[in-house]
Amino acid sequence: MRYDYNSTTNQDIKGKFVGREVYCCVSSMMFDLLGGDKGFNESLYEDIENLYVYNVDGEEYNNEERETKIQELKDEQTDLYNDNGEITDTVRFREIEDEIEQFENAESEPQEIYEWWAVSRWLFEKLKAKGEPVLDYGGTYLWGRTCSGRDILLDHVISEICYDLEILEGQANDWSK
Repeated sequence: MRYDYNSTTNQDIKGKFVGREVYCCVSSMMFDLLGGDKGFNESLYEDIENLYVYNVDGEEYNNEERETKIQELKDEQTDLYNDNGEITDTVRFREIEDEIEQFENAESEPQEIYEWWAVSRWLFEKLKAKGEPVLDYGGTYLWGRTCSGRDILLDHVISEICYDLEILEGQANDWSK
């Protein structure tokens, strides 16, 4: 069954969540800090966590997800050996080899950040764990939002975090009650 993250009730819940954890838009400030019209501030860009993603067959992976996938594939490949050290399925073994090579050779590219938002430290950590671009700017916690033009409460990552917290309608910690 597919869960409706955007029912009217869940939008209300996510609106409360965003109101509590997202403080204000700081896009103009970040434009200036990152160089603005004066040029590129490379040292600040280097501090942005999860800025780069790896594209493999149309799917984006942050570095941690990419490394995890490579390890999972290597484990699957190891399982294809029998007790005598022989490969039990050479076709699948070669397929896995090709997949590992794709992940290992994937080029990284920066995510497109459209907006910057000041957020709570708690949300900063959750967004970071979900692979969102974030920056700890001297204790000010910033989220580089990779979409624009709609309410933050509709972002998939916000839905995922609220779902994980079980605060959506019908979940254990339902905020609609």
